[in-house]
Parts: sequence; C-alpha cells; structure tokens
Amino acid sequence: MATAQGGFLIRFDEEQRTSFLESISSLDQGFSDALSMADWPVQRWEVCGLLFGPQVITHWALARRGNKVATGKVQVECTTSPHPPVSTQAAPG
Repeated sequence: MATAQGGFLIRFDEEQRTSFLESISSLDQGFSDALSMADWPVQRWEVCGLLFGPQVITHWALARRGNKVATGKVQVECTTSPHPPVSTQAAPG
C-alpha cells in the first residue's frame, strides 16, 4: 500500500540565529534547534530542505521532533547533508 509523501522546508530567517548555528559547529555534522510545536506536528523522521539564506535551500536533512523544551517549542534534531544550493524561486518562462 502506498503511503503519503511528506517533508518540510525550514527557513531560518533570524540572521543572528543562523550565524550562531554556523559558528558553533559545522552544519554538515548535524545540529538541534527549537521550533514551534505548531510547525512540527509529527515525531517521525522527515526529509527537510533547510534554508539558511533567502530563497535558497542550502542543506538537506533528516529531522525529527524531540521533547518539549520551552512553552510552545520542541527540540528538532537534524542530520544534514551539504549539496549545491537550490533556488526556491520559480524559473522564468
């Protein structure tokens, strides 16, 4: 039986947070962060495109929701893989 396909695009739109994540470790080695519970309803591994720049997927990750870490926030653990950046803008034409 076929299963529904899923996945997420996660945009890190806080420049200070993005700089912090890049400074503490190589994003290629994986990391964890806190995201809104409303944005992350499931606890299984999901394929995610990570956007550390405007309208560009800079990394692919397998990510899963962890425990509640603050009011309305859950830990999200990411294992990442670098690749050439992919634009999220529509191609002309």
